[in-house]
Amino acid sequence: MRRPSRNGSFQYVLTETTKRGLKRRVLREALNPRALKRARRDEPGALSPPQRPRQLQVVSVSNSQKCSSQYTSPTLFVWGCGGDGSLGLGPDHLAEVPRPRRLRFEGIVSIAAGGLYTLLLDRDGKVWSCGNNDNYALGRETEPEKHRWGAPDLSFDEVVSKPHVIPGLRCHKISSICAGNELSVAVSATGELFIWGAVRNSRGAITLPNRKHFFRAPTRLFSPTSNVKVSSVACGENHILIISTTGALYAWGANEGCQLGVASHGANTLGSPVKIILPHSRRVVRVAAGGMHSFAIDSVGDVWSWGLNFRGQTGIDTDEDRCGEVIETPRRVSTMCKGSPVLAGSRVVEIACGEFHSIFLLDDGRVFTCGAYDSGQLGLGPSHILASVNKINHPRVRAGIAVPREVRFPFPLRKRERIIGIEADSRRSMAWTESHPFVWGMGNVGELGLGPTIDEVFQPTLVDLAGWKPVQVSCGGQHTLALFAKN
Repeated sequence: MRRPSRNGSFQYVLTETTKRGLKRRVLREALNPRALKRARRDEPGALSPPQRPRQLQVVSVSNSQKCSSQYTSPTLFVWGCGGDGSLGLGPDHLAEVPRPRRLRFEGIVSIAAGGLYTLLLDRDGKVWSCGNNDNYALGRETEPEKHRWGAPDLSFDEVVSKPHVIPGLRCHKISSICAGNELSVAVSATGELFIWGAVRNSRGAITLPNRKHFFRAPTRLFSPTSNVKVSSVACGENHILIISTTGALYAWGANEGCQLGVASHGANTLGSPVKIILPHSRRVVRVAAGGMHSFAIDSVGDVWSWGLNFRGQTGIDTDEDRCGEVIETPRRVSTMCKGSPVLAGSRVVEIACGEFHSIFLLDDGRVFTCGAYDSGQLGLGPSHILASVNKINHPRVRAGIAVPREVRFPFPLRKRERIIGIEADSRRSMAWTESHPFVWGMGNVGELGLGPTIDEVFQPTLVDLAGWKPVQVSCGGQHTLALFAKN
């Protein structure tokens, strides 16, 4: 029967007579399931048929997606120099960490290691930072008297050596992050691009559009009227490459080595980002940025590079292609383009850049490197180092390899295991399979993760972390971050 509620509307109340009638009906319908189809859907107290429980589906969750409560976030490990607090271990653990150490910070889905600082992205889309705050690379205040948004009684060491959320991004759901030397970038789920920190060239910090040398807090790079929605970003030391949702390519930052793809030596475009148009107006699907060089992979599978090339880091032989040591505008890296005999039917799917070297990952798991090799960062073995000792002063010989060469990995693992990810910093490189990470190059403050006695390796070496499989790795100036999942 119906009774009026307090707000004037009607609500249904089950009397004892109705309850007895429902019991008889349930028994009758259980014996005759077809009666369910004739049940009136709008009848008060009508019962729906019991449903079979749905089978759970396992889906992959990317770093840019918000994780559900049923998704277990990977575990964060850190190693390297902790003196600036970039490892996030707290004020009592600022010493060197030569082997991977677990950081008890739950819910992290993406990481970015900067010059001397760290950015973390959690499953709720919030960004956390710790480490050196020169030129506001952390995007927040770290002086105790200005640290009003959190706990004002914290010491300076506690504020910088433990991750704290960046308040200027709290109102935005961030989907991806990246970090340069002192320049930080975040992309929101709606395609907005935020930057903070500083951009430097050989003469120091550059004056930014706000007439200062740094952005104190996250600032939108594109004007609201530009209608540019950002898909992904890559950070170099002092410049960034941006891909829009339509596949357009933009660049912003320092341009001393023409790393922005603009043919103007020494110019710096710190106003609106510069749009780079590849030949045939091809869409860009992937970008990578290094010290002063840049890469893009187009929708066809061709690889393009530009910027400083005096050590062969762009993958273009300047003698063969008759170009100088600076590639002013994008040029094809012929050996890494689709259809090259070197690739044997494969294609480049990812690129990572150090200061003077580059790494290419193919879809079949092979890895190629080019550029400087003086610290073993190419992973080609010690023979390349020794061969250059007597030639380094020759005017026509650079301490680098311009044509990419394949890296050999010592797989003591399953025969079908292959490389699925790569990462690089100034003088070291990393690659990982579905179950093991490898490192090579130089790291004199523990950033190799191989222990206190090993600071240089010339070939890929296994970083031993039994029981864990790598998910993401990020190499900073003197530290390394890695997300691992349980085997």
